[in-house]
Amino acid sequence: MKHHAILIASGADRPGILDEVSQFVFERGANISDSKLLSMRGTFIMMVLLDADDPATVERIGTELPGMSATANLALELRAAGPATGDGSSFRYRFTATGADKAGILNKLSHLFRVLNVNIDDVHTHVGVIQSMVRPQFELELLLSVPRDTPVTRLREYLDTLCTEMSIHWELRPA
Repeated sequence: MKHHAILIASGADRPGILDEVSQFVFERGANISDSKLLSMRGTFIMMVLLDADDPATVERIGTELPGMSATANLALELRAAGPATGDGSSFRYRFTATGADKAGILNKLSHLFRVLNVNIDDVHTHVGVIQSMVRPQFELELLLSVPRDTPVTRLREYLDTLCTEMSIHWELRPA
């Protein structure tokens, strides 16, 4: 039986952070089985799922984390990992949207998903200027877990109404 934990690291971005964190984890006998990393305007954040054969390995990492934090000049936090998802109670969908950037788009979409009990598992947004356009354009991609009891046709109807009101192009497809 594997023992899991979530390690969160953040700080000023610089070369070598992933090397240092992964070496720290490896030297203590754990494995990184899933990860998300992001560098944005000089700030780095990473979230990794650790797995270990022995619960003492996870405890050791937690005990030695303050020393690693000081050495690497990173804010480090170890959290208990929840149960694995994928129990069949939901379907995975990918929602994408593009259009002229306006304040509140992500808020309105996330509110709709909340009302429908749809979980947002992953978010990627970007705003940039397209050469042929004068206004900034946004791009949005969400990975969703749609409960089995939520009719996807109804979800599509609500999305179409909301996205039409906001003048954005969208697509919802199985992930």
